[in-house]
Amino acid sequence: MMRRIHIKKLMSCILACCIITTFSACKSEKKKGQTEQGNEFEIKVAQNVVDVYMKALMKEDMENAKKLYTKELAEKSKEAGKSDLKVKGYSVEETSEVGRSGFFKIKVTRMSLDKPVATLEECSVKVVKEGTDYKIDEVKNETEKEAFLEQDTIRVRSKNNIKTNLLIDSSSFPQYAFSKDDKGNLSKQIVPRNKFSVMNFGYEGERIAISSYDKDSYIGIIKIDESMATQGGGGGGGGEGQGEGDQGGGGNKKGSQGSMTREKPIGKEMTSLDLLKDAKIEFMTFSNGEKFLVVQYNKSNLGRCIRIYNTDSGELIKEKFEEKYPYGKVEIVFSSFDKDVVNFEVVQKDMNDKAAAELAGKYQMNLKEEFKIKRL
Repeated sequence: MMRRIHIKKLMSCILACCIITTFSACKSEKKKGQTEQGNEFEIKVAQNVVDVYMKALMKEDMENAKKLYTKELAEKSKEAGKSDLKVKGYSVEETSEVGRSGFFKIKVTRMSLDKPVATLEECSVKVVKEGTDYKIDEVKNETEKEAFLEQDTIRVRSKNNIKTNLLIDSSSFPQYAFSKDDKGNLSKQIVPRNKFSVMNFGYEGERIAISSYDKDSYIGIIKIDESMATQGGGGGGGGEGQGEGDQGGGGNKKGSQGSMTREKPIGKEMTSLDLLKDAKIEFMTFSNGEKFLVVQYNKSNLGRCIRIYNTDSGELIKEKFEEKYPYGKVEIVFSSFDKDVVNFEVVQKDMNDKAAAELAGKYQMNLKEEFKIKRL
């Protein structure tokens, strides 16, 4: 009898030891799994950091942009000054993961808000894990193209080339154009041809949105074909000055026999988008894939608003923001493009206007599903 009791006690002890060992092993395995999971690098989280960073740059929110840097990079960036060129568009082209780092190649467009100057850059961003946080450890930029005004012409420089090419001169603008507000196309209006305004590149470098302004604003998109520069006509000079025989406006050059030859422009064709009456363009930017162009403009008596155009046809999308919202009581301000959507904000002008206050907020338009708008 006593022997049987001892055996039961022994079996109970063995069973208890097994349970404790199994529990400890499971706990240890779980803790190990959690540690390994904590050390994993998630490329989607890294890409989200890049998106937040680029959108901060578009808002000129440098303080929050720098918060995404590693401590070392933030320290190196303390003395960064302000720039006349503002980031107004980006497109993530390539994503790769190496160990505990993410690498992103991004096409970035910058433009001046005051004069006709624009650049297209390839930006390389490296994201690492700093503790449990994802931080930007390295940013490198290489200029692919820049466009600028010179003697009544727009010229383009590619990469680090000294030679520049004529894109367009004022004589290449149409004399007259219809406003999209003139739905019956009854009255063609004079195009302001001699005063170039703001412009911005597409991400492939094969299109550029341009504008001119003199009380009214003309908007167009030019397709670029750099092979045209080698086809006859004389080459371009340096970015800061033309050749001795250059007569300016129109890219004309004096040949060896004294005859005038016209420099071949690399602007292949122009799609007219609109003529905005009594409005000034603030900036323009292409969507990812360049299917659409958003134009932010300002009418002195009404304020800011946006229009979105199909880049191939030049037509306005069916949703007209001036009619959708009480333009004048509110302003419509572009925020950013994401995949197949455009983000914008409705801002009330009079803080005492209750009707405008109800409309104020952040919105998103789906560019694929019949331009449906939802409030965020």
